[in-house]
Amino acid sequence: MYKDPGQRADEARMTAAMSAYRPARPLEGPLRLSFVAAFPWPVSIPARRRAGAAHVRKPDLDNLAKFLMDCLQAARFMADDRQVTEISARKTYTDGPGWWTVELGPERGGL
Repeated sequence: MYKDPGQRADEARMTAAMSAYRPARPLEGPLRLSFVAAFPWPVSIPARRRAGAAHVRKPDLDNLAKFLMDCLQAARFMADDRQVTEISARKTYTDGPGWWTVELGPERGGL
């Protein structure tokens, strides 16, 4: 799959930041992934209208999940992103942008 140079650079930075926290061995078996991606407020949304404002702009939530799974795989948290069978994800606006509450662990099973 083609990735533009900017995306490859972002992936390399994220993978490097994660590497310090990787387990001794990649996690095995089916996994669940949970995360919140937080973005800075756009200037088009004034402070008085921020309560309850949803992040409906790019990047798409599914692309964020794929980006994160690619980074987790590259950092050796898991052998293959096909192991992820459950995802809980959210994107939001905030004054402190970044990745919040990234969790990767055994799947819980059931719905």
